[in-house]
Amino acid sequence: MLEANAKRITQKFGEINLADKTKYLIIGGGVASVSAAKGIRDNDPDGRVLLITADPLMPYDHPPLSKDFLSNPEMTHDDVSSKYDHWYDTNKIEVKLATRVKGVDRRNHFVILENGDHVEYEKLLLATGSRANPLPKNDEQRGTNIHTLRSFADASSIREKLKTAKKVVVLGGGFLGPEVASQCRSTGHEVMLLTKAAHIWDKFASPGLGAFLNAYYRGQGVNLVENRTVTSVFEDKLFTSDNQPHPYDLLVVCVGVTLNYELAENCGISFLPDDGIKVDEYLQSPADPDIYAAGDVAYFRDFVMDKEWHLEHHLNAQWQGAVAGANMAGARIPYDKVPYFFSDFFDLHMILRGYSDNAAHTTLFGSFESAEFIELYADETGWLKMGLAISREEKLLDPISDKLEELIRKKVKVSDLSPADFA
Repeated sequence: MLEANAKRITQKFGEINLADKTKYLIIGGGVASVSAAKGIRDNDPDGRVLLITADPLMPYDHPPLSKDFLSNPEMTHDDVSSKYDHWYDTNKIEVKLATRVKGVDRRNHFVILENGDHVEYEKLLLATGSRANPLPKNDEQRGTNIHTLRSFADASSIREKLKTAKKVVVLGGGFLGPEVASQCRSTGHEVMLLTKAAHIWDKFASPGLGAFLNAYYRGQGVNLVENRTVTSVFEDKLFTSDNQPHPYDLLVVCVGVTLNYELAENCGISFLPDDGIKVDEYLQSPADPDIYAAGDVAYFRDFVMDKEWHLEHHLNAQWQGAVAGANMAGARIPYDKVPYFFSDFFDLHMILRGYSDNAAHTTLFGSFESAEFIELYADETGWLKMGLAISREEKLLDPISDKLEELIRKKVKVSDLSPADFA
């Protein structure tokens, strides 16, 4: 088949080498890919599994990179690895590192690598994830003091820079920026956290929670600057929209991500640049039943939350990878999970279940003053859509998380709940 289409293939991808075949091909080096490989093996013990990643390192988890890794010089790649190396050998999972996929030919079921090699597949998973957004390009934004944080190499570079830096500026008030700021502050650095919003976690947090977070960070010695945008960046300082200069030795940019959807665009399956690759409840492309997507880049139908969206978080990627892998190997499992986010900052831990961008209807159990509380978010009709809990005792959060999952699935009204439901 490939020889018969050689002219068309050469025109699209350039010269190729006809070299390799696999039953299951996984593109991406994150936790979704590793979970997919396990999902395949749980359902097919023998079919060849090949995982291709552009990263030079074996797959690793990302959450530790913005947390303990930054402040603990003893942590290595082994400490953040998704699986130890022997797991891949034991489960007959082949991994090709430092390898980029140039394109996908759906008609002939193969991918082209940058070196011209091709790999034929029967089932393909796109778990390509996302990449960190830089600041808007300008000529001054160059040099060794400006970093984004996405990869192990990024985190290692930031940790190395912290050995000599004194003043650190962190941009972004989502999950990543505040985590980085707390780690840098815990190592004794002078830290400024700059956000264009009125408070940390502005995309979902209530005004009360936002005020608590702002005050907590300031209480820990972080110079929190809210309601400011960056107007210009130089190697040792930046200027904000109030024309104030902010000098730094290290600038960490945490201003969101761009989805790696290019392979979907290349092969003609449905995607949205800001939302990802469209898949059904089985994480399967409606345009091609032999292609699946999982993790950040999957735009899926969420039956629990009753919406279509993509999620950029570790557990979503892990869970989706497992489901996609199982389905690639012949299972028929719908993805049906209540969203789960978590974060750690200073001495506090947070879990969040569900999702809501409506902070107008909230109920608080506990108190912000004690930093021990549960906050429930209802929609306009009073139904529970999201709950989060913050505590100094991490072990207290697991049962609260389980209860929130149960209540969200049951579609209860917040007005029917009391602190006793979480005792």
